[in-house]
Amino acid sequence: MANTISTFTWTREAKAATMQDFLRSMLVAKEISDFKEGVKYIDNPYSSDAAVTTNSPMTGAYTVSDITTTDDQLLVNTEEIYSYHIADFEKVFSDFDLGSDQLRRGAYALAKKIDTALLTELSTNAGNTVANAGGFVLATLPAKMAEIASKFLGYDSVYGHYIVIDNSQTVAFIEAGATNGFSFADNTLNNGMFGRFMGVDIYVVRAGVLPADVAVAGVKKASTTGIGGAIKIEEKAVSGKTGMEFAAIAYHTSKLWENNKPLVVNITLV
Repeated sequence: MANTISTFTWTREAKAATMQDFLRSMLVAKEISDFKEGVKYIDNPYSSDAAVTTNSPMTGAYTVSDITTTDDQLLVNTEEIYSYHIADFEKVFSDFDLGSDQLRRGAYALAKKIDTALLTELSTNAGNTVANAGGFVLATLPAKMAEIASKFLGYDSVYGHYIVIDNSQTVAFIEAGATNGFSFADNTLNNGMFGRFMGVDIYVVRAGVLPADVAVAGVKKASTTGIGGAIKIEEKAVSGKTGMEFAAIAYHTSKLWENNKPLVVNITLV
Protein backbone atom coordinates (compact mmCIF):
# COMPACT_ATOMS: atom_id res chain seq x y z
CA MET A 1 0.00 0.00 0.00
CA ALA A 2 1.35 3.42 -0.95
CA ASN A 3 2.37 5.94 1.69
CA THR A 4 -0.34 8.62 1.86
CA ILE A 5 1.26 11.07 4.35
CA SER A 6 1.21 14.50 2.76
CA THR A 7 4.28 16.62 2.13
CA PHE A 8 2.42 19.40 3.98
CA THR A 9 2.53 17.34 7.20
CA TRP A 10 6.24 16.63 6.84
CA THR A 11 7.00 20.29 6.10
CA ARG A 12 5.12 21.47 9.18
CA GLU A 13 6.80 18.89 11.42
CA ALA A 14 10.22 19.79 10.01
CA LYS A 15 9.61 23.46 10.79
CA ALA A 16 8.56 22.62 14.34
CA ALA A 17 11.65 20.46 14.84
CA THR A 18 13.90 23.21 13.46
CA MET A 19 12.37 25.79 15.78
CA GLN A 20 12.73 23.38 18.71
CA ASP A 21 16.45 23.02 17.96
CA PHE A 22 16.86 26.81 17.73
CA LEU A 23 15.01 27.20 21.03
CA ARG A 24 17.10 24.65 22.90
CA SER A 25 20.33 26.29 21.77
CA MET A 26 19.21 29.72 23.05
CA LEU A 27 17.72 28.89 26.46
CA VAL A 28 19.55 29.84 29.64
CA ALA A 29 16.86 27.84 31.43
CA LYS A 30 18.21 24.66 29.86
CA GLU A 31 21.63 25.33 31.41
CA ILE A 32 20.72 26.35 34.96
CA SER A 33 17.46 24.54 35.74
CA ASP A 34 16.36 20.93 35.67
CA PHE A 35 14.93 21.09 32.15
CA LYS A 36 12.13 18.58 31.50
CA GLU A 37 10.25 18.26 28.23
CA GLY A 38 6.94 16.55 27.60
CA VAL A 39 5.48 17.06 31.08
CA LYS A 40 2.10 18.29 32.35
CA TYR A 41 2.94 18.43 36.04
CA ILE A 42 5.70 17.36 38.41
CA ASP A 43 5.20 16.39 42.05
CA ASN A 44 8.09 17.07 44.42
CA PRO A 45 6.91 16.52 48.04
CA TYR A 46 9.44 17.24 50.78
CA SER A 47 9.74 16.07 54.40
CA SER A 48 10.45 17.98 57.57
CA ASP A 49 14.06 18.13 58.76
CA ALA A 50 15.40 15.04 60.50
CA ALA A 51 15.74 15.31 64.29
CA VAL A 52 18.60 13.60 66.13
CA THR A 53 18.76 12.97 69.88
CA THR A 54 22.19 13.56 71.41
CA ASN A 55 23.07 11.98 74.79
CA SER A 56 26.33 12.80 76.55
CA PRO A 57 26.89 10.92 78.74
CA MET A 58 25.07 8.07 77.03
CA THR A 59 21.63 7.13 78.38
CA GLY A 60 20.01 5.19 75.55
CA ALA A 61 16.99 7.49 75.66
CA TYR A 62 15.60 9.16 72.56
CA THR A 63 12.66 11.22 71.40
CA VAL A 64 10.49 10.02 68.52
CA SER A 65 9.78 12.84 66.09
CA ASP A 66 6.84 13.05 63.72
CA ILE A 67 7.66 13.38 60.04
CA THR A 68 5.64 15.97 58.13
CA THR A 69 5.41 15.72 54.35
CA THR A 70 4.45 18.80 52.34
CA ASP A 71 3.28 18.69 48.74
CA ASP A 72 5.10 20.83 46.17
CA GLN A 73 4.02 20.74 42.54
CA LEU A 74 4.89 22.28 39.19
CA LEU A 75 1.91 22.56 36.84
CA VAL A 76 2.59 23.49 33.22
CA ASN A 77 -0.03 26.19 32.65
CA THR A 78 1.55 28.99 30.59
CA GLU A 79 0.96 29.21 26.85
CA GLU A 80 3.16 31.20 24.46
CA ILE A 81 2.12 31.77 20.85
CA TYR A 82 4.30 33.35 18.18
CA SER A 83 2.38 34.02 14.96
CA TYR A 84 3.24 35.53 11.61
CA HIS A 85 1.92 35.76 8.06
CA ILE A 86 3.92 35.47 4.85
CA ALA A 87 2.13 36.73 1.75
CA ASP A 88 2.70 34.84 -1.47
CA PHE A 89 4.43 37.80 -3.16
CA GLU A 90 6.80 38.10 -0.18
CA LYS A 91 7.80 34.47 -0.58
CA VAL A 92 8.20 34.76 -4.36
CA PHE A 93 10.18 38.00 -4.49
CA SER A 94 12.25 37.76 -1.31
CA ASP A 95 16.00 37.31 -1.78
CA PHE A 96 16.24 35.10 1.35
CA ASP A 97 14.21 32.40 3.06
CA LEU A 98 11.54 34.32 4.99
CA GLY A 99 10.29 31.15 6.62
CA SER A 100 13.64 30.24 8.15
CA ASP A 101 14.17 33.83 9.27
CA GLN A 102 10.83 33.82 11.07
CA LEU A 103 11.61 30.46 12.69
CA ARG A 104 14.76 31.96 14.21
CA ARG A 105 12.93 35.09 15.31
CA GLY A 106 10.17 33.00 16.84
CA ALA A 107 12.62 30.76 18.67
CA TYR A 108 14.37 33.82 20.12
CA ALA A 109 11.04 35.34 21.22
CA LEU A 110 9.90 32.09 22.86
CA ALA A 111 13.29 31.58 24.53
CA LYS A 112 13.08 35.08 26.01
CA LYS A 113 9.64 34.34 27.45
CA ILE A 114 10.72 31.02 28.99
CA ASP A 115 13.96 32.45 30.41
CA THR A 116 12.14 35.49 31.80
CA ALA A 117 9.62 33.27 33.56
CA LEU A 118 12.38 31.19 35.19
CA LEU A 119 14.54 34.16 36.21
CA THR A 120 11.55 35.97 37.66
CA GLU A 121 10.66 32.86 39.67
CA LEU A 122 14.23 32.62 40.98
CA SER A 123 14.48 36.32 41.85
CA THR A 124 11.09 36.40 43.56
CA ASN A 125 11.49 33.23 45.63
CA ALA A 126 15.24 33.08 46.33
CA GLY A 127 16.10 32.20 49.90
CA ASN A 128 18.95 34.72 50.05
CA THR A 129 19.46 38.36 49.11
CA VAL A 130 22.73 40.20 48.52
CA ALA A 131 22.73 43.98 48.07
CA ASN A 132 25.04 45.30 45.34
CA ALA A 133 24.03 48.94 44.95
CA GLY A 134 25.31 50.44 41.72
CA GLY A 135 25.91 47.07 40.10
CA PHE A 136 29.13 45.12 39.60
CA VAL A 137 32.34 47.19 39.53
CA LEU A 138 35.94 46.07 39.20
CA ALA A 139 37.14 47.30 42.60
CA THR A 140 34.63 45.22 44.58
CA LEU A 141 33.90 42.35 42.17
CA PRO A 142 35.99 39.60 43.88
CA ALA A 143 34.64 40.47 47.34
CA LYS A 144 31.05 40.67 46.09
CA MET A 145 31.32 37.36 44.21
CA ALA A 146 32.74 35.75 47.35
CA GLU A 147 29.80 37.07 49.37
CA ILE A 148 27.31 35.74 46.82
CA ALA A 149 28.97 32.32 46.63
CA SER A 150 29.08 32.04 50.42
CA LYS A 151 25.28 31.87 50.43
CA PHE A 152 25.16 28.52 48.63
CA LEU A 153 28.63 26.95 48.99
CA GLY A 154 28.57 23.90 51.23
CA TYR A 155 25.41 22.58 49.65
CA ASP A 156 25.48 19.83 47.04
CA SER A 157 27.40 21.33 44.11
CA VAL A 158 27.65 18.33 41.80
CA TYR A 159 25.80 20.38 39.16
CA GLY A 160 27.94 23.50 39.57
CA HIS A 161 27.08 27.12 40.31
CA TYR A 162 25.87 29.99 38.14
CA ILE A 163 25.21 33.70 38.02
CA VAL A 164 22.91 35.33 35.45
CA ILE A 165 23.53 38.99 34.63
CA ASP A 166 22.32 41.24 31.85
CA ASN A 167 24.72 42.69 29.33
CA SER A 168 24.96 46.03 31.16
CA GLN A 169 26.76 44.26 34.04
CA THR A 170 29.49 42.60 31.99
CA VAL A 171 32.09 45.40 32.07
CA ALA A 172 33.47 44.54 35.52
CA PHE A 173 33.73 40.84 34.64
CA ILE A 174 35.62 41.57 31.42
CA GLU A 175 37.97 43.97 33.21
CA ALA A 176 38.55 41.49 36.04
CA GLY A 177 39.30 38.73 33.57
CA ALA A 178 41.82 40.87 31.72
CA THR A 179 43.68 42.05 34.83
CA ASN A 180 43.76 39.01 37.15
CA GLY A 181 46.11 36.05 36.89
CA PHE A 182 48.25 35.11 33.93
CA SER A 183 46.71 32.48 31.66
CA PHE A 184 43.24 33.69 32.71
CA ALA A 185 44.11 37.27 31.74
CA ASP A 186 45.77 36.18 28.48
CA ASN A 187 42.68 34.17 27.54
CA THR A 188 40.38 37.11 28.27
CA LEU A 189 42.58 39.57 26.37
CA ASN A 190 42.69 37.27 23.35
CA ASN A 191 39.15 35.91 23.35
CA GLY A 192 36.97 38.34 25.30
CA MET A 193 34.87 37.63 28.35
CA PHE A 194 35.47 34.22 29.90
CA GLY A 195 32.33 32.36 30.92
CA ARG A 196 33.51 31.52 34.43
CA PHE A 197 34.73 33.58 37.38
CA MET A 198 35.79 32.32 40.83
CA GLY A 199 34.28 28.91 40.13
CA VAL A 200 30.88 30.31 39.08
CA ASP A 201 29.57 29.95 35.51
CA ILE A 202 28.45 33.29 34.03
CA TYR A 203 25.37 33.56 31.80
CA VAL A 204 24.60 36.86 30.07
CA VAL A 205 21.12 37.83 28.89
CA ARG A 206 19.87 40.92 27.11
CA ALA A 207 18.06 43.72 28.91
CA GLY A 208 14.46 42.82 29.73
CA VAL A 209 15.03 39.10 30.33
CA LEU A 210 15.91 39.48 34.02
CA PRO A 211 13.62 41.48 36.30
CA ALA A 212 14.71 45.12 36.49
CA ASP A 213 17.85 45.88 38.52
CA VAL A 214 18.60 42.36 39.71
CA ALA A 215 20.88 39.42 38.98
CA VAL A 216 20.42 35.87 40.23
CA ALA A 217 22.90 33.19 41.29
CA GLY A 218 22.81 29.76 42.82
CA VAL A 219 23.22 26.03 42.40
CA LYS A 220 22.27 24.60 39.02
CA LYS A 221 19.23 22.30 38.88
CA ALA A 222 17.74 23.71 42.10
CA SER A 223 14.76 24.82 39.99
CA THR A 224 12.79 23.00 37.31
CA THR A 225 11.54 24.21 33.95
CA GLY A 226 8.72 22.08 32.58
CA ILE A 227 7.94 22.15 28.86
CA GLY A 228 4.60 20.68 27.82
CA GLY A 229 5.71 18.74 24.78
CA ALA A 230 7.50 19.83 21.63
CA ILE A 231 6.76 23.12 19.92
CA LYS A 232 3.75 22.87 17.62
CA ILE A 233 3.36 24.85 14.41
CA GLU A 234 -0.02 25.47 12.82
CA GLU A 235 -0.06 26.52 9.18
CA LYS A 236 -3.27 27.78 7.60
CA ALA A 237 -4.64 29.81 4.73
CA VAL A 238 -6.35 33.07 5.63
CA SER A 239 -9.47 34.25 3.83
CA GLY A 240 -8.87 37.45 1.90
CA LYS A 241 -5.07 37.17 1.95
CA THR A 242 -2.53 35.38 -0.19
CA GLY A 243 0.14 33.19 1.37
CA MET A 244 -0.03 31.37 4.68
CA GLU A 245 -0.37 32.20 8.38
CA PHE A 246 1.79 30.39 10.92
CA ALA A 247 1.44 30.00 14.69
CA ALA A 248 4.17 28.45 16.85
CA ILE A 249 2.89 27.27 20.24
CA ALA A 250 4.87 26.39 23.37
CA TYR A 251 3.73 25.47 26.90
CA HIS A 252 5.92 25.99 29.95
CA THR A 253 6.19 26.75 33.68
CA SER A 254 9.20 27.18 35.98
CA LYS A 255 9.40 26.39 39.69
CA LEU A 256 11.94 26.97 42.45
CA TRP A 257 11.19 24.16 44.86
CA GLU A 258 10.53 25.16 48.46
CA ASN A 259 13.34 23.06 49.93
CA ASN A 260 15.81 24.46 47.36
CA LYS A 261 15.21 28.15 48.04
CA PRO A 262 18.38 28.43 50.20
CA LEU A 263 20.38 27.46 47.08
CA VAL A 264 19.46 30.63 45.18
CA VAL A 265 20.50 34.27 45.68
CA ASN A 266 18.66 37.38 44.51
CA ILE A 267 21.19 40.17 43.89
CA THR A 268 19.78 43.69 44.00
CA LEU A 269 21.65 46.25 41.89
CA VAL A 270 20.11 49.51 43.15
